[in-house]
Amino acid sequence: GALPTDTFFDKAVEIDPNDALAYFNRASVNRDAKRLPEALADLSRAIEIDPKHAMAFYNRGQVEEKLGDRGKAIADYRRALTLDPAYPEPAEALKHLDRAAAPPPAPAGAGSPPAGKPHSPSRARRRS
Repeated sequence: GALPTDTFFDKAVEIDPNDALAYFNRASVNRDAKRLPEALADLSRAIEIDPKHAMAFYNRGQVEEKLGDRGKAIADYRRALTLDPAYPEPAEALKHLDRAAAPPPAPAGAGSPPAGKPHSPSRARRRS
């Protein structure tokens, strides 16, 4: 019968330890199975073999982001965009990280007087 996906890509890496695509695919299986350190190692190996593999940089950025390493994730997303400027996912990931790092917007009404209070002394009615 067919080999389980994990075993298939393990075998592919064993047969050709210089096959970047085999490492990339095994990393995807590891990432989906929440084996993030293994996915990170496989993506790093794929990049070592093929340093122009934009998808490997993007996917490694995703894993680094999940592991809490925002700085490395940003660097990998930028590298993916440098290698393939038409690749939309790294650009979206960078926008997401920029939004996450931005200070939260001021609450509605911040800086304005409390409700029911006049906005300026000239608008206040004077009783005679």
